[in-house]
Amino acid sequence: MSQFEGIESIDPKDFTHLRQGETKWGEVMAIVRDPKTLATEPARYILLGIPEDIGVRANGGRQGATEAWTQTLSTLCSLPAPPNEWSHDLALLGTVSCNDLQQASLGLNPGDPADQKIFHQLITELDDRVTIIIQTIVESGKIPIVIGGGHNNSFGLLKGASLATRQALNCLNIDTHADFRALEHRHSGNGFSYAVDQGHLNLYALLGLQNAMTSREILARIRAHHQQFYLVTYESLIDQEITFDKALQNTIDFVGASPFGLEIDLDVIAQMGSSAQSPSGLTLDQVRAALRHIKQQEHCQYVHLCEGAPEYGTSHQQVAKALALLIYDAVRP
Repeated sequence: MSQFEGIESIDPKDFTHLRQGETKWGEVMAIVRDPKTLATEPARYILLGIPEDIGVRANGGRQGATEAWTQTLSTLCSLPAPPNEWSHDLALLGTVSCNDLQQASLGLNPGDPADQKIFHQLITELDDRVTIIIQTIVESGKIPIVIGGGHNNSFGLLKGASLATRQALNCLNIDTHADFRALEHRHSGNGFSYAVDQGHLNLYALLGLQNAMTSREILARIRAHHQQFYLVTYESLIDQEITFDKALQNTIDFVGASPFGLEIDLDVIAQMGSSAQSPSGLTLDQVRAALRHIKQQEHCQYVHLCEGAPEYGTSHQQVAKALALLIYDAVRP
């Protein structure tokens, strides 16, 4: 077990498919065992996973996000080792301990008020675990790269980073949905509304929101907080009212002057295996380019890649390969 509270330590070599005569990333990837070593760890980026779909199911979504972490890790560790000059820029922390919560949530019905209360208790406990871990990583001066798991974990990420930076965080979310539902029981659809309500989220830029997928009630809630929001809808992109590059820069300009988190929900990518898979959306190449541009901003505090569900992938290892590429893009210079 790891000495890092709330983390189950794992060895990247256990996820690495070796090939004679070639060095794989998992063979050279550093491992963080102790929070006391974080500040002196040479790696800038700290990788961890949250294998759960509690929040997705609590929101009435499809299960499956639990599998993204281990499948992605196997794909990532089996990639060729990066060039020596940046091969040690990523260190593996491990898995957020959440299997007990995941098991306790199985069989719960989000339509049952009694089960909603249990969902809320379980996700609130997960929020607390994620918050402590992210706060520790950000306080050490490192940038966590988090593989979900549901988008409910945005709350713990925002809270942890805001506590570490001692200010409400900004956020750039590349997503089909605003996840700004009512302050009902906790689930994957209200992480950002809870973060605003509790003072952990200040400015919120949203790129790729699909009007067709957004209720009038959520839009009304956004309008009530209009000074904190900057929206670029997917419809405005396909209608060529704004170019993708300009939209991306506008969102960065809105949040990027102070500490912010980067959220990428895989359902924003057309045909990507995810909890809310859609036939329409951005391309993987657009999201990769956006990530490359955003992570170069000096105030980016974390990268959260969530809601990937491998069982719904449209090709072999689609989700794991996509997430591995996004991690690669986040780390490479």
